[in-house]
Amino acid sequence: MCRMIDLTDIRSGETKRGDCPKCRRHNTFTLSREGSTTMWNCYSASCNYHGVKVNSEITIEDLQHNFKHQRHNTGRKVIHERDSINSRLAYSPICSNFLEKYCININEVPVLYDALEKRVAFLIQHRGETVDAIGRALDVWRKPKWKRYGEREDAIVVPFDAPPKTNLIIVEDIISAWKVVTYLDDTDAMPLLGTSLSTNNLNKIWNTYNSVTIALDKDATDKAISMSRRIFVGVDKCKVVALELDIKDMAIEEIQKCLS
Repeated sequence: MCRMIDLTDIRSGETKRGDCPKCRRHNTFTLSREGSTTMWNCYSASCNYHGVKVNSEITIEDLQHNFKHQRHNTGRKVIHERDSINSRLAYSPICSNFLEKYCININEVPVLYDALEKRVAFLIQHRGETVDAIGRALDVWRKPKWKRYGEREDAIVVPFDAPPKTNLIIVEDIISAWKVVTYLDDTDAMPLLGTSLSTNNLNKIWNTYNSVTIALDKDATDKAISMSRRIFVGVDKCKVVALELDIKDMAIEEIQKCLS
């Protein structure tokens, strides 16, 4: 018999484990509550049923009903309001603690917490509205390490939703990007997030900047040089800096000395 989770006494900060109401696999399903937000997830690779509901009252019938309406007749996943970026993410002191490690002020960065997947999510904004988010996994085993929540493919430039600066620095990740723009004047940053330079990235650079610095780990020097050849076609200046230490782990003085 399928062992369903008893939801009547689950308290804030508590997680319960039981059988999944969708795939019925034994003990693969967890349900957690943080305040009035309830989160659930099936860890079976062939199921991965998950969701979030900002409501203190939720029943097994709710869980069983929700997954029946997750797809259009085209087979594509529907993003319901409860699964939207704004409803899935919430404020948590975890975010400020995470940013403090890298000397970044949370008041200057639009960031929220994804309690379901344990990610710090950097909000991408356009004209004051959140249009996408990029989440950094806090669990070392969680894949992918970086997750883009929406389906947008446009280039990411930090700071979001701001007039372009004079210079652009291309870095490996979004933490390094925010650290760069925090401590360098007249500078924007473009995080690669583990990918190569896309056509969208390249067009953004050519249409916006004349001076570009590629600052990647020294092990990625060949990759950086290849990028610089492509970028140089459409800008006045492009240089490569081979880093001994990740920017996010550098002291402020090191960043200013290395990249100014």
